[in-house]
Amino acid sequence: MKTRIAVVLLLVAAWVAWPYWSAYRLVEAINEGDVQQLEQRVDWLELRAGLHQNIADELVEATAGESRGIAGALAAIAGPTLIDRMVTALVNPTTLAMLVRQHASSEAAGGRSLGSLPEIDRSKIRYAFFTGPLTFEIDVAAGEGEPELGLVFRFQGSWRLSRLRLPEDEIRRLVEDRLN
Repeated sequence: MKTRIAVVLLLVAAWVAWPYWSAYRLVEAINEGDVQQLEQRVDWLELRAGLHQNIADELVEATAGESRGIAGALAAIAGPTLIDRMVTALVNPTTLAMLVRQHASSEAAGGRSLGSLPEIDRSKIRYAFFTGPLTFEIDVAAGEGEPELGLVFRFQGSWRLSRLRLPEDEIRRLVEDRLN
């Protein structure tokens, strides 16, 4: 009986620890620019689809409330195609690895070329636990009083990053930059 309880407790502990380990390995792969590991640790299709939806929603909101003339009409017509191309080009392991290498070389030279690639300070993690039996979420505050970045992992045979919740103001800024 004690052996069975010990086995069950060991399995539960392994299940709880697994997504933390996966998140740690993802950060290592990002920092090392390891494209092969990034391919394995991220569900790129689901991640792109989520970002596409977030940006599309913001584009509709940005162009619906006010008349932007020809620019607004073009954004409404061509927006989904442009968003799809932008997300596909930016959200892939090769681009992420390249950005990390560029960021590292820029910091070594004493500058920061990528303001949008902050270091994740473990003290800024606000939440890291299960939101369902097969979903694990990490919320990280960007800085004092700044909105949180959300990383959502889903179990798909292994824990993989499947959703990125960007702060609304970041999405809005991205859309407005594209519209102007």
